[in-house]
Amino acid sequence: MQGLRRRAWLAWRLGLTLGLLTRVDLHAADASHDAPASEESVALAPVGNTVDEGGEAPLSFTVTWSRPGDADLIVTTPTGRRVWYQNPGPDPGTDFGALELDDRVMGPERISWAPGTTPPSGVYHVCLFLAGFIRLPSPAAPVSYTLVVRRPGRPDVVFQGRFIVRASMVECDPTRATFIGSVHQP
Repeated sequence: MQGLRRRAWLAWRLGLTLGLLTRVDLHAADASHDAPASEESVALAPVGNTVDEGGEAPLSFTVTWSRPGDADLIVTTPTGRRVWYQNPGPDPGTDFGALELDDRVMGPERISWAPGTTPPSGVYHVCLFLAGFIRLPSPAAPVSYTLVVRRPGRPDVVFQGRFIVRASMVECDPTRATFIGSVHQP
């Protein structure tokens, strides 16, 4: 499967380079969303107001999806700030949340707060922006997702679902087609 994912990624990059594809990716084959992160994953360096580099993140959101394509995790904080690939943080504009992992094939993508930071209290809204799939989501070819929200000392919150139409709004609140769910952080 790794070779198939690599070919899909290379074809996607070639299409962007030649201007043949716009915000689309190749649909190569359905595969398990439990596959390990690909070499195309982009790990972003943790920075910000970190006190303890070795502890567990006080809040993290991790999403995977079911077939090759580019999807983007978006989290709106209780103060209305948005964390996603165009605003990766960590800085005051993201309430010190950070896009920690960005994958353009099948995930995972992760947004988290560094150990030693305190995420704002309140309701967090989570969305998944379907940035690019050659074979658009449909009832016959849905894009399924699994989102895991981790908060130390509390049970994980898991959202599972599927998109059967392309949802491509970058705003993230319960009224949007990209909306997955909300969680409360004390």
